[in-house]
This record gives sequence, structure tokens and C-alpha cells, in this order.
Amino acid sequence: HNLIFRTLFIADKNNNQFGTENDSSFSYWKYVFFKSIMGIITQFEPTKFIIAMDSKNIWRKDYYKEYKAQRKSARDNSKIDFEKFFPILDVFYSDIVKLTSNVMHLKVDRCEGDDIIAVVTRVFKDSKIDIISTDRDLNQTLKNKNVRQYDPVKRTFVNSLNPIIDLQ
Repeated sequence: HNLIFRTLFIADKNNNQFGTENDSSFSYWKYVFFKSIMGIITQFEPTKFIIAMDSKNIWRKDYYKEYKAQRKSARDNSKIDFEKFFPILDVFYSDIVKLTSNVMHLKVDRCEGDDIIAVVTRVFKDSKIDIISTDRDLNQTLKNKNVRQYDPVKRTFVNSLNPIIDLQ
């Protein structure tokens, strides 16, 4: 899910037609997204590939109503039309799931992608796991010796002296 928004903002920055009538289907974003996925596959050559998606209704909002509330105002102030984007994202992602039978897609009701990834690192504790994300919440998974996190923006693996302290 982190990749969706990173590539959305990259596409917005790099294409002045993005999201307008000339690109109302967000085709340039789709291109940037797929190019990023292919780059990950080329670079890491995974034997298994899992895409973890956020659910719409996150459990944390039951405990903290303001969780990620600032994102709505940022979206409202953005030139990206999120009212158009989200339905396109839903259809696009549904199409990706149908077309990529060799990729595992995980989306769990009321969970975020980083919650799913944290569970995957516990379930597959005997497998080497590379997480590709800029999400610092995932630093906590580095307590597991089989897990590495790669930051594709900095193009380096994330280091943490104490993943538990990072979480706090």
C-alpha cells in the first residue's frame, strides 16, 4: 500500500497531465506503479512475492478517532482528485489480483498493510524476508533475524540498533 501512494505522488510530480481530462484514468500512475513493481522483482528476484494492502476501516480508529486524520486535509489540499482516484484504484487493484496468480495478495478487514507484514514475518520465521517499504513502522520487524527492510527511496537497507525502541 505504501508503494501505491509513493508512486501516486511521483506520477503527480513528473506528469503535468496527471489526473486531468488528458489522464483521467491515472494511466501514468499505473505505469509508474508497474515499473516500480518490476524494478523490485528484477532487483530482488524473489521466490515469493506478497502485496499487503490496507483495509478501508482500520481498527486503530476505534481507539483513537484522530488516527491519520491529518491525511484528509492534505488530500483536500492536493491537486490530485482523490474522489476520482480511489474508485480507479479499487478497479485497478482488483484487475491486478486477477492477472497475477503468481503473486500473493493480502488484504485483511480492519488491518493496515504493515499489520499484515508484521504477522507474515512471524508466520514465515524460517524464511528470508525482504520488506520493500519506506514505512518506519516496519522497523519493529527487524528484531527478527530473517527480516530485512529496504528503503527504495534511499536505495539502502534500513538499520535499527533497537527495533523495539524504534516502535516506542
